[in-house]
Amino acid sequence: MRQDEPVTGPSSLRTAVDELYSNPMSEFTARRKTLAAAAKKAGDTEAAAHILGLRKPTLVADTVNRLVRVARTEIDELLVLGSRLREAEKALNGPEMRKLSGRRRQLVNDLTRLAFDITDQPAPSASVREGVISTLNAALADEDIADMLLSGALVTQARWDGFGATSLPELATVLPLDVGRRRPAATVHESADDAGADAPSQEIRDSAAGKVVPTAAGTAQPVVDTAAGKAAGKAAQKAAEKAAGKAAQKAAGEAAEKAKAAQENAEREAAERARAEDQQRRRLESARAEAASAADDAAGAAEAVQAIDRRLGELSMQLALQRELLEQAQQTLRDAQTRSRAAHNALTRAGGSTADHPSPRTGRRPIGPGLS
Repeated sequence: MRQDEPVTGPSSLRTAVDELYSNPMSEFTARRKTLAAAAKKAGDTEAAAHILGLRKPTLVADTVNRLVRVARTEIDELLVLGSRLREAEKALNGPEMRKLSGRRRQLVNDLTRLAFDITDQPAPSASVREGVISTLNAALADEDIADMLLSGALVTQARWDGFGATSLPELATVLPLDVGRRRPAATVHESADDAGADAPSQEIRDSAAGKVVPTAAGTAQPVVDTAAGKAAGKAAQKAAEKAAGKAAQKAAGEAAEKAKAAQENAEREAAERARAEDQQRRRLESARAEAASAADDAAGAAEAVQAIDRRLGELSMQLALQRELLEQAQQTLRDAQTRSRAAHNALTRAGGSTADHPSPRTGRRPIGPGLS
């Protein structure tokens, strides 16, 4: 809107929210002051007070708000994916959950990069990056946070721990969401019959609470507090309580089915673990028995080797002894032969007969003539 354009009524507050939370955060304070002054000048002091009360978003919230306002198609894709993930979790469809979880990580990373491109943050800090990722994951996992995300007017981030949101983001102001800002139709799986005729519309609930609601012409008008309005409020409250009861029963049934399925799954897993542990125990016992048998065989073989070594040692000693005895006998023989030759030579020189003397070589007496 132009700064000189008049600002009046609830629509002026909506316009102010759109302008403040779609522009750079550095311009927030100055724009808020200008918009409040324009509303006051137009005579709408209540809107001016509301505008002055709008809180400046954190850097994470500002980054997410501007992403939502610029890349609505990509955000719708994220929320459709979140709906499919919740359905897969409810049905305990493991393959589908793994497939969609991989797509979730890719899409969240792509949206995070796009958010920093849109807000001209080439090098965001780790805490800001983590805050944007956490808020996108929380919106993907929780329908209420998805609606808040689509408002494009977050003041703080949402925190997500992987199992659910641990803290909800804050909105800039409590205003009915525009029809165009609702979650994409692909994420809504309840039919008109499932919704039930007793379920009050958003407009009826807002009317009962005395809130500002959009009319058929698309403009927001305050609800007049009349007797008819009070009656409608009571009827809406009863319808809301009845619808809440049905929703609670449905949720309880779904929770019971999910718990039963989870228990059966846990029992199957426990049985499988028990079987696996039993097989592992048997394999371990068999391995231990084989190891014990091998150890016994090794011990017997070691004893046999030791006995053979001892026997070889004894035989070696005996062989050495016999060799020593053989050498002594051979030396005695050589000495005897030497003495015999010396005696034979001496006898020959003395002119005696050698008939009665044994040969120094053979140790035998010579055979005389006529003897045979």
